[in-house]
Amino acid sequence: MSNNINDIFSDAMVFDIELLKQDYINGLEGEYNVAIVIGKLKYEGEVKEIKNDQFGYFKFLGAYPED
Repeated sequence: MSNNINDIFSDAMVFDIELLKQDYINGLEGEYNVAIVIGKLKYEGEVKEIKNDQFGYFKFLGAYPED
């Protein structure tokens, strides 16, 4: 569990991590144990977060261009 972007996205080579850091200057608001990066998907962010008793909590952090 971490809110440190470098820790969570250490292996993410799909996008420029510095763009994510610009949006979350002080790190992420909460601590996370996993992040899913999906490439080549157009998503406008209509749903920002989901809280579900069966599946848990999911949060959309943003859309960033590929490297």
